Formats: sequence, C-alpha cells, structure tokens
Amino acid sequence: KIYEMCVLKISNQHFTKKLMDIGILERKTYSDDYRILDNIPKELIRHYIRGTVDGDGSWHLNGNCFIFSLAGRQIFLEKIQNILIENLENLNKNKITINSPNCEILYKLRYGGNKVSKRIIDYLYKDATIFLDRKYEIIKKHFGEVL
Repeated sequence: KIYEMCVLKISNQHFTKKLMDIGILERKTYSDDYRILDNIPKELIRHYIRGTVDGDGSWHLNGNCFIFSLAGRQIFLEKIQNILIENLENLNKNKITINSPNCEILYKLRYGGNKVSKRIIDYLYKDATIFLDRKYEIIKKHFGEVL
C-alpha cells in the first residue's frame, strides 16, 4: 500500500527548545516524557489523543469484537488511560502490557468490545475535523459514520 506522508522539520533552536519545554520531543513513541499531556487544555486533550492513536494505535476486528489499542511507554499510556477513565463513565482500568517480548520499553493499552470501543470512538471523534482517513475508514466499516 502507498500512503501519503508529511514531514515537518524544525531547525530553529529557540523554537525547538520551546517545544521541548512543553514535552514535544522527537521520536515520542520511545520517550518517557509525558509532560505534553499536562500542557494541553482539557477541552483539546481528546484531539491530541486521537492524533496519538492515528500514529501509534489501531482499531481492528477480532471476530465480531472491535478492539482499540495504543502502543507507547508505560507511564504515557497510564496517563492516557486515566484521561479516558475521567471522561468516559464506567470505563475500567485495564492492565497495560508489554507490547512485544522483543521490545520491553513499549507497552500496549487495549480495550476490547463493541460497546467500549464505540464509547472511546465517540469521545475521540466528537466534532473531529482532522484524523487519519485510513483509520477512520476501519471505524466506519464497523460502526458506520460516527462524526
């Protein structure tokens, strides 16, 4: 498959330092720095999480069961999970597991089930205008239009 891609390079040292000060780092998947979550206004955090899922997460079917998963460093995933729990009534705290035995620094946050996945989707995609089309198509195929 061929996907369109976009790259943003920032070479201004002052601007780069300002971004790093608020927790925006290169290769964020492998970073322990989760400060970015503390610097995003509450009303925008779900948009950031949706972007993170577009980059490091997945939506897929396992039989008839829809699954949400997100890969990252453990402490970052714990913060994301806490945000989801705060914003989605009766969402359980799931165990965050090692993503792969070959890579002990990456973990996976996972929620399964059509009802739970749909609640997460509704939270992340409410009023969304920017998202990765190919991931949204997976959601649409199972749940129909959710925007």
